[in-house]
Amino acid sequence: MQKKNKPLLIFGNGGLASITYDFIKRDGNFDLFGFIVDKGHQASNTFLGCPNFSFEDIESNVNPRDYAMLLPIGPHKRNKIREERYVDSSAKGFEITSFISGSATIRIDVNLHSNCNIHDGAIIQPFSKVGENVFIRSGVNISHHCEIGDHVFISNGVILGGNVRVGDHAFLGLGAIVKDGVSIGKNCIIGAGAVLVRDADEGGTYFGNPARKIPSSES
Repeated sequence: MQKKNKPLLIFGNGGLASITYDFIKRDGNFDLFGFIVDKGHQASNTFLGCPNFSFEDIESNVNPRDYAMLLPIGPHKRNKIREERYVDSSAKGFEITSFISGSATIRIDVNLHSNCNIHDGAIIQPFSKVGENVFIRSGVNISHHCEIGDHVFISNGVILGGNVRVGDHAFLGLGAIVKDGVSIGKNCIIGAGAVLVRDADEGGTYFGNPARKIPSSES
């Protein structure tokens, strides 16, 4: 007998939660139950016509162990907010799941961890590894043998050459391009349209073509 999927809760009431709702309604692989959000951001008891619960009070409404959770949370505070909710939701007993768009292409021998959000048209080429709680937006192309750390956010249209390493909590902006073999340190910000041809230091902010490190007083 095929195991039935647990009812799904989507974390958030913002733009990314809304488009995730649209993706899920279209792809149809989930039994969507409703939304969940931090109490301070809960404007209503419904969102997009579905029940909308506060995270702090969730146990008074449902048993977390009976539900799956998807966390389409943006790169706020260098992805720390998404990491915190990922850890907190796991601790409450939710089953943390992933969303992979039906139009995304995941090649053979790609290693994906939990709570990966992979949107339309993204391509992950063979022998790449994607860590926990990673967000990959539409049109991203991750080439062969790349390693993406935990809690990373990769914006629309990013291109990674082969053997690229991306450290935990990194953010890659719209349309950034990263040359083959380049390593991006933890907590890095690679700005929109940047072309990164050399390794990026941990915690650094990089913009331009070719990308250069921006002093902290300018970033």
